[in-house]
Amino acid sequence: AEDKLRESEERYRFLTNNIPDIIYSLDGEGKIVTVNSPAFEHYGYAEQDSKGKPFLNFVHPEDREIVIGSFLKALEEQRKFTQGLQFRIVAENGFSYWFELNSQARFDSQGQYTGEEGVLRDITERKQTEEDLLKSEAKYRVLTENMKDVVWTMDTETMRFLYVSPSVQKLRGYTAEEIIAEPLTAALMPDAANAIQEI
Repeated sequence: AEDKLRESEERYRFLTNNIPDIIYSLDGEGKIVTVNSPAFEHYGYAEQDSKGKPFLNFVHPEDREIVIGSFLKALEEQRKFTQGLQFRIVAENGFSYWFELNSQARFDSQGQYTGEEGVLRDITERKQTEEDLLKSEAKYRVLTENMKDVVWTMDTETMRFLYVSPSVQKLRGYTAEEIIAEPLTAALMPDAANAIQEI
């Protein structure tokens, strides 16, 4: 039995030490009890820098309210599972990384919080991609909404417009919203509409 337990612990240690996600556990005061050191060391923290320290110490100051709010709601609802909570953690060098948290809280028979286990996944690259996409879309929208030419995107399966620039109103007398609400044939000149219907 001791050999099997030792083998199980070694297997668990190998797995936790060789994955990029941060696996942690907290006590009833929100202090870090365990953390897979190799993953946390990637952000500049040695094991002695984290154990016994409040989890909130590592959360970006601007995101602590989000984490505290989620925690208090979990206590109120006696919610065991928290999934997809996103916030930043500040690395030892001061750089901020975005993480997504999935955790399971522990409560005693009186409903008192006694700690939790959880996984933190680095989503910094994903957040940067999302931010770049939003900036690109905003730039594209500024261009299309301030040019004289009509710009549009279309769903070729349903033959309906997905986007039409505001300049269409000067050309056709209809707002972009009115054009989008109608099928393609309604937005075209009669000859063009008939040609498309014949295809």
